[in-house]
Amino acid sequence: MDTTSLITYRQARQALGLSPRVLNWRVARADVQVYVDGRDRRRRLLDARDLPKLVLIEPVAKRRGDSAD
Repeated sequence: MDTTSLITYRQARQALGLSPRVLNWRVARADVQVYVDGRDRRRRLLDARDLPKLVLIEPVAKRRGDSAD
């Protein structure tokens, strides 16, 4: 594991412009690996290479009766 690409949640929030709640929700939904800081076990880290997964554009399921635009 290359630890040079690990960033804090705060750094990830700033890079993506997300609130803490939304970032936590997206991390859980995207099944992104979370790491524990070896010096401060309360601190959580993310791999910076996983950030694009957290802002992927996803299609919305079409409901019956919706007209095509």
